[in-house]
Amino acid sequence: MGTHLFSEGSIKGITLKNRIVRSATWEGMCDGEGNPTERLIDLYRALCRGGVGHAVFPSLVASGTSCSVPVFTS
Repeated sequence: MGTHLFSEGSIKGITLKNRIVRSATWEGMCDGEGNPTERLIDLYRALCRGGVGHAVFPSLVASGTSCSVPVFTS
């Protein structure tokens, strides 16, 4: 019991090593211009190394007075 979560799964033909999904969340770790900081990059590296099967990255943060689009570069 409980091993199904750790077995392979797939989404639209893409095979995932397990069924653990990290949803997009707001961490508040971008700089003033919306660019990811090293702290945010390190967080996602740790999630991937820790075994999450799929991570959804947020791409837009909006508030009543402003909008920030993080810039992700390789």
